[in-house]
Amino acid sequence: MKIQMEFLMRFLAYPVFFLIMVTLLCVIRGNWEDLHKTVGILLAYYILMSIWFYFDLKKWSKKK
Repeated sequence: MKIQMEFLMRFLAYPVFFLIMVTLLCVIRGNWEDLHKTVGILLAYYILMSIWFYFDLKKWSKKK
């Protein structure tokens, strides 16, 4: 169960919350270029989290 919660937090909750907050800031400020940069940041985040999660899974599987 811990692995599923970790996955949900890393890959769904954090990025979605971040994207919602940046979108709200773009609406308030009227600057949509920031949203374009944010999509690039989220792509990099997903790549790094995928690598990190892969190594965490390897570590967790060794413990069992």
